[in-house]
Amino acid sequence: MNFSVKNIKSFNGREGVGYSATLYLDGKKFAEVFDDANGGEVEVNCFDYHSHTKVTIKTYIDKEGVQHTWDVSPNHALLHNYVLTLPQWKSSFSDEMYDMTIGLFVEELVNKILEEKKLAKAKKKGICFKLTADNKNTYRTINTHDMEVAVSYLNKQFGLNSYQFI
Repeated sequence: MNFSVKNIKSFNGREGVGYSATLYLDGKKFAEVFDDANGGEVEVNCFDYHSHTKVTIKTYIDKEGVQHTWDVSPNHALLHNYVLTLPQWKSSFSDEMYDMTIGLFVEELVNKILEEKKLAKAKKKGICFKLTADNKNTYRTINTHDMEVAVSYLNKQFGLNSYQFI
């Protein structure tokens, strides 16, 4: 199964950047996704939402140990079950591990595309690089397309072997 997103429209919301997009499965339209950037869950509307066939999925176990279920369309069940096969993710606030959710999965797909677009736009302005001490998704741009000028400047400013080009 190969999920991807297209037609991303992003906007600023109360709690960050929101978006709407189309989720594809193996190149075919699968669902519309929406994050209003107001602190809630990502909304996923599968194109078979109005299907008369419903599938019961297990969602979560509450504090009392009761298993909760949800009746969803076959496509939503397929997405839910696929996401459950993905690796857990580590919290950035503690060492706890969490199961992947549909919202986080879609968010990762959308963020990857938005970052690629941002980097492509930055590369039009100049040469992109990152320092070895920079965070994973951080990069910087020198406003030149002349590699010799960039190398000379970076060696002078940051020292040899302290950066890499992107």
